Amino acid sequence: MIERIKRLFNQHPAEVGETYFQHMFQALAVAYRLIATGLCQLVHAFLPFCDPPFKTDIGSTIIFLERKKPESRKSSNAGSKPQ
Repeated sequence: MIERIKRLFNQHPAEVGETYFQHMFQALAVAYRLIATGLCQLVHAFLPFCDPPFKTDIGSTIIFLERKKPESRKSSNAGSKPQ
């Protein structure tokens, strides 16, 4: 039973060449960026003249997300061995 639970938590991260915690960090980074960009766009919708206090425009977010794709991360994690 414990092995099955371990497999549930580790199978997908291992498929993209990461440990559970590496994958968690990557997913949280993407979630944070999407939420921040969404909130900035919401402010921009109502106050188009107002610049957000930090740079989270759509273009930079798309570039950020492209780098976070599993295919991109696999090559950068080639030296680390998933648990």
